[in-house]
Amino acid sequence: MLYATAFSRLLLFITLSLFITSTACTKSPVSGKIEWERADLKKVVYLLSFPTYESLVSPYQGTVLDSAMVDQSGSFAFNKIPGNGFYALAIQKTNEKYPNNLLNDDPNLSNYLPFMFSGKAITLTAHAGQFQKSARWTHQDEINAQISELIALRYNTFNQHLAKLEAVNEENLIEQHRAHHEFKKALFDFALATPHVSVALLAMRWATPEGDFERSSDELFAFCQKWEKQAGANAMIAQLCSKVKTGGLSAKKGDLFPDFPLPMGDGTEKKVFSLLGTRLTIIDLWASWCGPCRIENKKVLGPIWEKYHDAGLQIIGYALDSDDRSWKNAIAKDAADRWLHASHLLGDESPLFQTLGISTIPANYLLDKEGRIVAKNLHGEELIQWIDAYLK
Repeated sequence: MLYATAFSRLLLFITLSLFITSTACTKSPVSGKIEWERADLKKVVYLLSFPTYESLVSPYQGTVLDSAMVDQSGSFAFNKIPGNGFYALAIQKTNEKYPNNLLNDDPNLSNYLPFMFSGKAITLTAHAGQFQKSARWTHQDEINAQISELIALRYNTFNQHLAKLEAVNEENLIEQHRAHHEFKKALFDFALATPHVSVALLAMRWATPEGDFERSSDELFAFCQKWEKQAGANAMIAQLCSKVKTGGLSAKKGDLFPDFPLPMGDGTEKKVFSLLGTRLTIIDLWASWCGPCRIENKKVLGPIWEKYHDAGLQIIGYALDSDDRSWKNAIAKDAADRWLHASHLLGDESPLFQTLGISTIPANYLLDKEGRIVAKNLHGEELIQWIDAYLK
């Protein structure tokens, strides 16, 4: 009897020891330490997930799964993660009502960190003041290493092309467009180069946070060509690439430009293909009220016309105007009457714009002698250099 009691006590001691040891060795799946140097930030870390492509790292769209308090040392821990997948950690200002408000306009201020959880415990170190930029995972896997690389690319490219731009005005709007194009191009290129679909989707989302591919239809088409083959079952890929299948994209490089009937300035109606130059045609989409368009008429298209018209260049200006007098006065004032002009004079209801799937100007399409799009939306010095190379 005494033997049995002693044995029972020994067994209980071993069981408790194993339990305590097991508990002590259990590591939180996601934990970390944050240097909390700012008093205007809540000492709370939020865990978010994203059910759709449209919600991916979008303000107020992510699902808040959990929160973790940050202790005096800056440490936090999430003891349970729903499963393997794509998540984000976010921090917020003390006066922010919504824990899923993610800041995207300036990567220098981004208050969240996207990451992939693959079943193994991961640990974060970061500074609250520059949360996304400063974040580092210990023992990160290949996917999170790629996300870190993408974060660095986004941060550096933004600061190179966009952070120092002046406020938008008519004089520098073309430069603004060029800078945004360079920023987006770096992210699009990354989306095509990475072998990981989750990272590719994140790059696409950061390149077009508003979900507008009007000026990026070529990039979306290339993205979907690659990833529908490699990850066609991915729900977010299907959601994003549905834009390609439903025809909701603007005409892209390689397409034949629509042979649309145009109401010409002289009162006649002519189809686009009957007006093509023998080597190259610029379809210039503009309006009399568009300041950057007017600058381009005088400083870019005029010199190009003088230099290359006799070498087979044609320019067809199509105006998003509604007033005949304003349209024709602008043509005369800009000395743009040297090339062809057309307009339906229906303003924003222009049928050509609807056919092309675009709504913003200035815009242009460059067509070869057969009417196929060989380039588009080139402006300023970039347009001049491209035409010099094409027609030399």
